[in-house]
Amino acid sequence: KDIIRAATMTCDGSSSQDEIPYFEQVRPFLMTEQDQDAKIIPVANIIDNVNMPSSADVKTILRQLARSGSVFYFEDEFLQDFIVVDQKFFLSAAATVARRQEIEQHDDVPSHLPIISSDDASKLWQSMSFISNALADGSVAMTPDIFTSYMKEVLVTNRIFIPYETD
Repeated sequence: KDIIRAATMTCDGSSSQDEIPYFEQVRPFLMTEQDQDAKIIPVANIIDNVNMPSSADVKTILRQLARSGSVFYFEDEFLQDFIVVDQKFFLSAAATVARRQEIEQHDDVPSHLPIISSDDASKLWQSMSFISNALADGSVAMTPDIFTSYMKEVLVTNRIFIPYETD
């Protein structure tokens, strides 16, 4: 949880607080969110709670924090609306599909490549207690459907999931 506290330097070693407006207002907000066990939060929460004049300033700060390894922030259309402040939770959720026991095999796909349908991935994520608990208690500030869409989009965008059509 101290990773955001440590993220005060940019990649080139200069002080981020001198270069990025509102950095010192956003960082304590994210630390508080982490301290309250938040996992994934809407970017709009930052804008609302820190009174940021522009979403461009927020995106600059989130890019910086992502570069420093403090958070996961993806700038694709749908993904840019959320920030992952608990990377361990996110990686555990992503890994659930890779660790599942029953792997479907297809004749035209090499045996070392697991295949999971989009629906099965959604069901698997929603069946995991640590995910359903986080969705229920609000530490993941999304509905279950938005969570599964978000996870799928992140994993496809980063080529961890590869869309595959079957008959």
